[in-house]
Amino acid sequence: MNAKRVLAGDPSENIIVQMNDFISVRAIPNWKLYKRVEIYGEVKYPGVYPIQEEETLSSLLTRAGGFTDRAYPRGAIFTRASVKAAQQRQVDEMAKRMERELLAVNTNEMSSALTSEEAKILQSEAEQKRHLLQKMKEIQATGRIATLVAEPGVLKGTAYDLVLEEGDALYVPANPSTVQVIGSVLNPSAFIYDKRLSFKDYVLMAGGYTSEASPARIYVLKADGTAMRVKPSAREVTPWVKEFNKGDDWNLIEPGDAIVVPQKMASYRGMRQTRDYVDMLYKVAVTAASIHNITK
Repeated sequence: MNAKRVLAGDPSENIIVQMNDFISVRAIPNWKLYKRVEIYGEVKYPGVYPIQEEETLSSLLTRAGGFTDRAYPRGAIFTRASVKAAQQRQVDEMAKRMERELLAVNTNEMSSALTSEEAKILQSEAEQKRHLLQKMKEIQATGRIATLVAEPGVLKGTAYDLVLEEGDALYVPANPSTVQVIGSVLNPSAFIYDKRLSFKDYVLMAGGYTSEASPARIYVLKADGTAMRVKPSAREVTPWVKEFNKGDDWNLIEPGDAIVVPQKMASYRGMRQTRDYVDMLYKVAVTAASIHNITK
């Protein structure tokens, strides 16, 4: 039976189907549906593109016409559906683990408190953990891969020229003009970028540290998704400088960055692990907020 002729209405091929007959339609060998990715923002031809096997990010950028004059590749956001699912599983598992620890540890610690003052401290710690747990349950993974994006000719052949997958998306923002200061400062806000200012200058503009701040643990969440401590040696280890040889154009604080001032965590029993949870929560929340602000 010729299926094409049947669909064309050829009566000689359109045989009558009887009980217990089987109709089998084979797939074309090696046939694969097109995989699709999205590129939008400051590229010349944004949109959804079908991709070939082993196609890379530099190839996609070339097909999209490259960047516009307003593009800020340093702040480009690359997201992947499979990474988002993996991140969400990790966040959910961490929340479940913390919930189990709360149930197991709090009862034992409260019963072992020697004084009423110690009991109050442990109760305060438990409340802090419960609040953190609730926040953790509300986290939605972004799926962002912290990678470097540059002109196709510069990107091609580097470790950052990623092989594309179904559902990948690249957003290239316009050149930003602000720096965020968030966390334990008196006035968390965004400030106009000035290359002459240091991270300390921005913190002062935000009113300075609160009494709960932990200045020793301050870090910068770069527009490209990486995070680094505020040390002079940061210039030498940043991937952008090492990979693309752009040392002259790189500063510790750049447009689109966020300066994060973590909260001080008291050194009570079990608080070291809670501090790790807080750090993770900060990084995920700030990353999500940055993506939201940039892509709007």
